[in-house]
Amino acid sequence: MSRSTDRLLSPVGDRLRHALRRQSVFSGTTALGCAYFAALAGAHLLSHAHTPAQAAPEMTVLLFSLVAMLVALIAGRRLPRWVGILTVVLLSAAFAVVVSSAPEAGTVLGVLFLVPLLMVYLGWSYQPWPARGVGAVVLGLWGVAIVNNPHFAERALSDPWPLLYGGLVCMLVLEISLALGEDLARAVRTDPLTGALNRRGLRRHMREARQRGGQYWLVVADIDGLKPLNDRHGHAAGDALLRATVESWRVVLADEGVVARWGGDEFVIMFRAEGEAAARRVSESLRKAAPQPYSAGLVRVQDGVGVDFLVRLADEELYREKRERRGTGVPTEPTPVPAPDATRARPWSALVSCAAALLYVVTAVVGLLAATDFWEIVTEVAAILVGLVAIVVAARLGDRYPHGGVLAWVGLMAVVLMARAVARDDAGGVIEMLFCLQLFAVIAGWFYRGRVGRAFLLGLYVVLVGALPLISSQTLGRLGPIPIVVALATAWLLLEVVRGVRVGERRLAATDPLTGVLNRYGFDEALAAAIETARRRGRPLSVVTIDFDRFKELNDKQGHDAGDRVLRGAVQAWRHLLRTDDVIGRLGGDEFVVVLPGARAAEAESTIARVHAESDGGWSWGVAELRDDDEITDLIDRADQALYAAKRAR
Repeated sequence: MSRSTDRLLSPVGDRLRHALRRQSVFSGTTALGCAYFAALAGAHLLSHAHTPAQAAPEMTVLLFSLVAMLVALIAGRRLPRWVGILTVVLLSAAFAVVVSSAPEAGTVLGVLFLVPLLMVYLGWSYQPWPARGVGAVVLGLWGVAIVNNPHFAERALSDPWPLLYGGLVCMLVLEISLALGEDLARAVRTDPLTGALNRRGLRRHMREARQRGGQYWLVVADIDGLKPLNDRHGHAAGDALLRATVESWRVVLADEGVVARWGGDEFVIMFRAEGEAAARRVSESLRKAAPQPYSAGLVRVQDGVGVDFLVRLADEELYREKRERRGTGVPTEPTPVPAPDATRARPWSALVSCAAALLYVVTAVVGLLAATDFWEIVTEVAAILVGLVAIVVAARLGDRYPHGGVLAWVGLMAVVLMARAVARDDAGGVIEMLFCLQLFAVIAGWFYRGRVGRAFLLGLYVVLVGALPLISSQTLGRLGPIPIVVALATAWLLLEVVRGVRVGERRLAATDPLTGVLNRYGFDEALAAAIETARRRGRPLSVVTIDFDRFKELNDKQGHDAGDRVLRGAVQAWRHLLRTDDVIGRLGGDEFVVVLPGARAAEAESTIARVHAESDGGWSWGVAELRDDDEITDLIDRADQALYAAKRAR
């Protein structure tokens, strides 16, 4: 019997696993959100009596959510972006009909607590102005629905602040999602060393350029002499030259083109020009501005031709020029240059704390205007002063603002808001707290690891549930259980969705698109975490730097495709031969780093020697063991010194 059941269920499980593998972050979050809306609509239909007129819009929400969920799952990565916007607008319209006809306040508020979820979805999935426009439409539909509700409109208009506060929270959630989503998208599309686009970013830019129309050209550039510079002065000198070169090209291009890093010292520059003569002039300007000579090839972007094929076409001219330059004896030994100042990351902790504190101050000002006795006035004034001090501190500290400061501040806000709700004993205070719970969930999901975020949100739940018995039963009766249950469930879903999207995007941003190992952005984080773990547990740790021998010659003679195949094959062999907890990172070009937790220098040397013997051996390595006073750069520098010593000895 069990075997028969297994035979029946196995194809279903296989199809389900196949469908899940086909999902992108966009299609997965679309399907999950629609499933959640369908579940809420179905639960409300089953648990409450409805007239046919009241049931019709909720049935519409249920059926449309199920259809949209199936469309998202079936389409997977091919789900068009316009489907998401259409889904948000149609769901909002259907929910607005539910709000306009709901006979009790609980249903109205329960639906309103779903808006932050839509805002997060818009913020992660779309460009800023389309997202803001659709967000404004959603809030407008809800506002019209509330005004048209004969059972709720008078009460809402007599005390509009809780709903206005909810609108502010929704817009703040949207702005936070937009800003942080843009930051992660930039990390996914750019090279962490130079700030140029990576291969993913170049492909996306090319798609967008083709949609705009016009003549576009690619210059594929290969910087001369970077390998000798790295060997003689270390990777820091080579990195500085790459950053200075990219910056010089950006100055020439202004807003008329982009620079992408294709490999180690190989770049693709894409710009718009009318005709080949104009493109050649731009190419010559780029060459004159660069601090180091380079070989280059020019090709026009053609419709229906992928960027990989275009790069191969440009390579033909590039390597022809390289052979000619080699024959004329043009010197290619670069001179070390100072690196341009690195762009500082935006201080998200300080910015989000400022925004939350500003919202807190606005709430206190509204409370001050409504205060009727001395102690209420004193309390609200004190709250305003505390909020202003928090804003000043966050603004002054900037990127030095402590990471835990966000958690501490929003936790204080939650406790104060709940205390005010108990002191005032009105539904408005509870509504403010429930709306703010959505904001806290987004912040916890973005800034903190899963266990920390969940523990924080669970703590807020305990505070909220513990404070509810202190509020009169008459006030709670006007609200009913629906808004509280929906607000708690939606906040938890927001936490999980934001965390899931963040983890997925960060994993993508930390992965080298060619080899699949960690890029510099991801490797720096992984090495820092490995060092912290090793020191906390008192265990050794060794780092191995790897550099391929005569890799530049391979690229020059056989093209970049041949070099790419060698790198992918080597990484595949390393993964097979190393342990699962060993970390592999690609710093750029043919430069890799391997972290061996728990291994001393002698063990690491033995391990890498074995890996070298059992895989393609066209590479050299250097080993360094972690010392008590080591910073990350110290550890890598010592491994580099051992690497170059090994190269000189070969």
